[in-house]
Amino acid sequence: AIGRDCRIHPTARLEGCVLGDGVEVGAFSVLRGCWLGDGAVVEDHVTARGSVVGPRAHLANYCMFNLSVLGERASIGHIGAQASVIGRGSFVSTFATLQDLNLRGNVRVAFDGRMVDTGLPFLGCAVGDEVRLGAGVSVAPGRAVPQRRHKILAGSVCVLVAVGKAEAITQRMVAKEDGDL
Repeated sequence: AIGRDCRIHPTARLEGCVLGDGVEVGAFSVLRGCWLGDGAVVEDHVTARGSVVGPRAHLANYCMFNLSVLGERASIGHIGAQASVIGRGSFVSTFATLQDLNLRGNVRVAFDGRMVDTGLPFLGCAVGDEVRLGAGVSVAPGRAVPQRRHKILAGSVCVLVAVGKAEAITQRMVAKEDGDL
């Protein structure tokens, strides 16, 4: 289903998608099984599968966005995300990385103030509402970045962990001891 006033480039391919009103899809983009809210913008050469792109949200050129949710007015750069949730009004810069795979074992998540094994080697990240992640920031698989209070600047590799109700963030330049990178 395609809403009113959508602009879809003739080279774009859409399969099993639902588009709201005023959606733009750029050249050579391929979308499969996606839902795009009103006013969403998908730039050129984007690949998205099984994902939700909220109203007025933005997927940048060459973005890969699979099995993920991009909240209203959120934007993600060209590296993209898999199995992740990005909150409303958040911005994930080009060259910021939301990791989804732990090559050394199962992904661990913060739960009740401690790290818990998920039993899965593949699990994306959760980025809260109104978060800004700069270029060069890397969020480990299964980590959550709390909403509204966090602007993570460019230039460092970080392991980000949301811990309990305090929503504390732990940042370390390199996480050698815990095997999460």
